[in-house]
Amino acid sequence: MTAIITVSWWYRRALFCAGIALAVYACSDLFGPDSSGKSSLKPSFAVGDVTGPQPVPRSDRNDIPIAWTSSSIGLLPGTGYRVLVSGRLNFEFNQHYCPNSPGRPSLPPTVGPAGFDLDVRKPWGVRVGIGTQTTAPSSTLSLQPTTESAPEISGFVQGPGVLWVKRPIDPLYWSCSENGGESRPGWFVSGSQTIQAIELAPPDVVPDKNPVSPGDTVRFDLHVSWSTNFFIGSGTGWRWVPDTTTNTSTLLSCSRLQNFCKVIVRERGHVEVQNVVVEGGLTFNPRSPIVEVASSRVRIQSQSGVLAVGPSAMKGQPDSLLVLAISVESNSGPIANSVVDLTIDGIEGTGGHQHGVTMPPGALSSLSVNTGPTGVANVTYTSGAFGGNIDIRGTSTGAASARETIVIRVPGLSELMEAGNVDTIGWTTLHPSNHWGTPAMLSGLTALADAYFAFTGNTSKLQFNDMSVVFGGKFDVNPADYSTTAEHDEHRLGKSADIRSKTLTAAQYEWVRRWWLNEYGALGVLEHKGTNAHFHLRVGCTVKPCY
Repeated sequence: MTAIITVSWWYRRALFCAGIALAVYACSDLFGPDSSGKSSLKPSFAVGDVTGPQPVPRSDRNDIPIAWTSSSIGLLPGTGYRVLVSGRLNFEFNQHYCPNSPGRPSLPPTVGPAGFDLDVRKPWGVRVGIGTQTTAPSSTLSLQPTTESAPEISGFVQGPGVLWVKRPIDPLYWSCSENGGESRPGWFVSGSQTIQAIELAPPDVVPDKNPVSPGDTVRFDLHVSWSTNFFIGSGTGWRWVPDTTTNTSTLLSCSRLQNFCKVIVRERGHVEVQNVVVEGGLTFNPRSPIVEVASSRVRIQSQSGVLAVGPSAMKGQPDSLLVLAISVESNSGPIANSVVDLTIDGIEGTGGHQHGVTMPPGALSSLSVNTGPTGVANVTYTSGAFGGNIDIRGTSTGAASARETIVIRVPGLSELMEAGNVDTIGWTTLHPSNHWGTPAMLSGLTALADAYFAFTGNTSKLQFNDMSVVFGGKFDVNPADYSTTAEHDEHRLGKSADIRSKTLTAAQYEWVRRWWLNEYGALGVLEHKGTNAHFHLRVGCTVKPCY
């Protein structure tokens, strides 16, 4: 008995059904019901809104492709969307396939919406395009990933239009019949896949202050919350748009090659950015909020005249308290009974720590103050244990905000450079600069390095490990996560230094110990034994611990 390979009536019916978008109900056994309940081009009013999911049509056998079919998912003009196709289909080998038919390829039992990997045409993959309510697309979108095992694929698109889907099957046309009998597929197909469109936030242009005083410099930053792949394309780029009859504001550093712009603001207005290209093809013209020009502004000042303070937990060392004068001022002076709200944030990476988390900011005695009858209120800032910069901001209704930087540091520290007979070790990505000390400590270590090199007959150098970080304060080791209970308690003031001793001979070890004792006394040396053997040297310490 001879097997005859035929194109089944299922295939002809699928092509007919998929080509008549208005008559999809007549082919519901192929496409399945519409489970979304959403009508075509349903308006979406909020970022994050999801249109769909709608079912992606399929046959229950491998040899029937699906031509372009409207999903009824409408895209609003100018709006960005993430198109998501998800779900897996099951392919069951037909045990009653014609025994004398050509062999079928080996397929995995399930496949994701990207389609099978067996051929570059990705058979049974879901193709998505943008058409109109009545016209099919002329091209397909690029959706990622493209592997058969991926449970979902997605890509970015921009309206207007309607999403359409199709499902080519080349080259999985395996079907057969015997002596003109009923067509038999190579595989039976089950499972479901859906398509949906998730509305994306347009790009933001965010001012660093608002309202402002006339002549303030305002930085505007361009952000895209859902992508880092964006740039300003050809055209005008950044521009200031006044909301008054005058335009005296000035743009500074506003190249199309950068994602920020500084403007000297002299009147009410906003910034626009022309032709922001996201993900290679979506284009937007975002604008900032209106920047108001206020007649008053918040001021944050130090009573001492300097916004600097020492780290906390430093016995007898620089004061960790800073008294701040808070006011709201107009051209005639401080305004009485103004309410000012305050916030503080640690600026990571500014004091010698690179932990990838927010630096502990310390504390304010109050986060909201009333300036009272004098127009000035005092707030006490208490520093944390770590050196670095603290961002402090003050806001008051109707007034331009204030933003200042408080520096937490041990004054007078300098870096021990690797030069001459000084060999520095121990820096890490968490503490990339670890050799800071007082002038007395640097002088002592340099003298020790020179003397030791001469002692060894100019053949060996001492290795200087951790001292203090750039701004001093707590040097957190084990763990290095801004823990106030971490090791290295004394490495705060630039008066301590570690020297590796485990590589020294007994004679060299004793020579170093005695040299430092002779120069700085019994409090000057602490000996650590074991696998991490080292000298802990001190300069200028009168008590232990030395901080």
